Amino acid sequence: MNTGETLNPKLVFDTFVVGPGNAFARASCMSVAKAPGKAYNPLFIYNDVGMGATHLAQAIGHYVMAHSKAKILYLSCESMVNEFDGLKSGKLPQFRKKYCSADLLIVDSITFMGRFPNLQKEFIHIINELYRKHKQIIMTSSEPIGKITGISKRLKERFAWGLVIKISPPDYEIRLAILRLKQKSLNIKLDEEILAYMASHISRSVRLLEGALCRVAACMSIYHKPKITLKLVKTYLKGLLSEEQRRADASNPTQGLKSRRKKQN
Repeated sequence: MNTGETLNPKLVFDTFVVGPGNAFARASCMSVAKAPGKAYNPLFIYNDVGMGATHLAQAIGHYVMAHSKAKILYLSCESMVNEFDGLKSGKLPQFRKKYCSADLLIVDSITFMGRFPNLQKEFIHIINELYRKHKQIIMTSSEPIGKITGISKRLKERFAWGLVIKISPPDYEIRLAILRLKQKSLNIKLDEEILAYMASHISRSVRLLEGALCRVAACMSIYHKPKITLKLVKTYLKGLLSEEQRRADASNPTQGLKSRRKKQN
């Protein structure tokens, strides 16, 4: 039973492409799914935005839902903040009861909580209660625990009680495998040179990579092109590739400066 936000039916273990950078994370999440509250608790998954933490967290939810009658509560941290911020006088006990009654609590993008110290105090209480009752807690983050701005020391300690895992960016072969799998779900078939081009030029986010493929599929449908060329793909993805370059420059200023100088010359 899921009493929070709806899990995305596509984010299951079978659709998660495994490679060197995420194999340990996937195996750990499967262990949690098979024995929630016993294997690793809490489970804290972090990665750069769009690398698969949300996918694995929801995959656990789907697995537990399919194999038990556990009460699953999945929601974004932003939703939790909005709910807490909107509480009326005397409603705090109901808030606590809702979260402390979950068998599996999944909070996505926990970094959002850094700006809300009062909610952090309440969340410590929730974690303590669920942990005491051997109920599973899962959190995702775009930052490692030590770098989350605004989170109290006490709450960071709770985050680190169980297992902390990082998902590394996928290598070229995994990105190519992701595109091959994704094109099947979109019911399209692209030439290998097109997939290779996309896998080579979009490397910093699986979400961006899948978004690029969706854009190509949409353009093929809108313009009635059952077959598409690499030249057209480059045109369709011009904006996305610019965003990819911007992200790369932001993470590596020196390399970004070299890239801009090369273009100017």
